[in-house]
Amino acid sequence: MCMSSVKVKKLLLAVALGGFLFVYVAFTSPEVEGACSTIVECEAIMNDAGSNISELTDQQAEIDEDLAQVEYDLQNTMARIENLEDQISGLEDDIETLRQNITQIEGDIEQTESEIATNEAFLSELDLEIEELFDIVARRMRFAHRSSQGSSFLAVLGESDSIMDLVRRVRMLNHMANQDAQVVEDLNNLIATQQIIISNLEREKTGLEENRQALDVQNATLASRMEELEDENETLTAERETLDEEQTALNEQRAEVASLIISASDARSIAAAQRRALEQTPAPEVSIGGGSDSSSSGSGSGTITSGGGAFVIPLEHGRVTCEFIGCYFGHTGIDLANGFNTNTRVFAAATGVVTVSGWHNMYGWYVIVSHNIDGSQYTTLYAHLHQRPFVNVGQVVEQGHVLGTKGSTGNSTGPHLHFEIYRGPFNWPHAINPREYIHFPSSW
Repeated sequence: MCMSSVKVKKLLLAVALGGFLFVYVAFTSPEVEGACSTIVECEAIMNDAGSNISELTDQQAEIDEDLAQVEYDLQNTMARIENLEDQISGLEDDIETLRQNITQIEGDIEQTESEIATNEAFLSELDLEIEELFDIVARRMRFAHRSSQGSSFLAVLGESDSIMDLVRRVRMLNHMANQDAQVVEDLNNLIATQQIIISNLEREKTGLEENRQALDVQNATLASRMEELEDENETLTAERETLDEEQTALNEQRAEVASLIISASDARSIAAAQRRALEQTPAPEVSIGGGSDSSSSGSGSGTITSGGGAFVIPLEHGRVTCEFIGCYFGHTGIDLANGFNTNTRVFAAATGVVTVSGWHNMYGWYVIVSHNIDGSQYTTLYAHLHQRPFVNVGQVVEQGHVLGTKGSTGNSTGPHLHFEIYRGPFNWPHAINPREYIHFPSSW
């Protein structure tokens, strides 16, 4: 699968899931209208979320399949690159060895040429010696010719003073003749030897030059192969980069789909909890007028006071520090505080079901509870808790149940509880003044 197909698939996925994203964001974000106010609406959201989860799971399976193929191709490409790099390394060693051999042969050729030049110079010296010898032999031959005009033996005999003188003269002539013959023979042998040496050196030089030519051809072949390997390596490197980008895109796409699956699951869970809240009958009992002592979970809610309605003060003790009206523009709740400590308990204002328990950039750690009061739905919100809430989505909490402790998380200037009430589902910013349902004394 190429990068373009990944981008196309990613775009199609975004278009296909656009409707679900809108539904889910609208349900969970405090800035837009809430989820379901009737059991039918809750079931519709649950069904839509289930359908989206199924589609997203199929999409995730396709992405996993594509990712597995890309990872296989990537591993195969990297193995090919590694093998190619080994070939290039071996080829570089061969080229280096070949270059060393060429250098050695060039040195041998240079040495052979030097030896040929030396022997040719020596042969030139022999030529001079031969010329000198020829002069000597020629003089002797002229002398012998003059001495041997007529009958050479009779001339020598006639010129001899005695038999001994004759013998001496004959021996001298023979010695000169033999000496000249030996010198000529030695020179001929030396010339022949020198010519053989020069011929051998010429053949050696020719062989070296042929080897050099063969090495040059081999070097050119290796260089051409090296260029091919480098081109192939460049192609594989580009292919690996493309696969890396494709793998990154698929991983990002898979993470997005996984996040959407989680979001759809949360939406379905919250809708189910909301439906359970709507199905809750009869209305929970609340204390009227004085203190309230909830019977649930040891919450220690005996200090909570109420103004005679279904809701009680959600903070263990304190005072109102910022009213719903007149505090600042856009304030959608009432702020309760008692100093800078962060261990004051926050209670559920009425019995209900937790629909949200988590983090929000504005609210910090916060909880939303849905209530069914005499068949009517109400929703309360508890924001800026000190740490992660003590309750989970879908959990049924009774009036006075401890949700957490007041804090200063999110968009907050100090430890306090920001408390909101809505008629019907959570529908920011259409909250109502909590004083319509709860009496807040100057302090409690």
